[in-house]
Amino acid sequence: MSNVNIEKVRKDQSESVSVFQAINRLSERIQTRAYEIFLKRGGEHGSDIADWHEAEGEGIFGVDAELLINKGKIELQLAVPGFRADQLQIIACPHVLTVFGDAVYSNENLHFCELGGGTFFRRFSMPTPINGEDLTATLERGILRITFAAAGRERAARTMAAAATT
Repeated sequence: MSNVNIEKVRKDQSESVSVFQAINRLSERIQTRAYEIFLKRGGEHGSDIADWHEAEGEGIFGVDAELLINKGKIELQLAVPGFRADQLQIIACPHVLTVFGDAVYSNENLHFCELGGGTFFRRFSMPTPINGEDLTATLERGILRITFAAAGRERAARTMAAAATT
């Protein structure tokens, strides 16, 4: 089992700059790939959106997730086969968990790989505020587990009521 680093963002901070940097890197990779597709098609204009969508589909994939709330504990599980702990980034804001994974493999003998790797980005709104003190993340056998204590019912009700008014 490997521990995964979590970047905690306080209530008075904006979301981490590192997430935006990761998204920019991903966007640049998609842009480069879309241009390669454009050139492969002969450089004819008029299919730029289709080229972008094709590049996006090649570069980003979804990961399956599950949110469990049991006995005052919240656990978010994500299936991330093929990823190492150092290829995952978790940003914890007061009510949102953002998970980013980036594993680019370069092996000239590899024709295709469906065992993991690639790039994903998921953002999860939590049902209760995130307590950064007891927030942990572990990676074991391709499952990323992020856990923290659930806020008390009274606090959670206030949080849900406040969220509903904004």
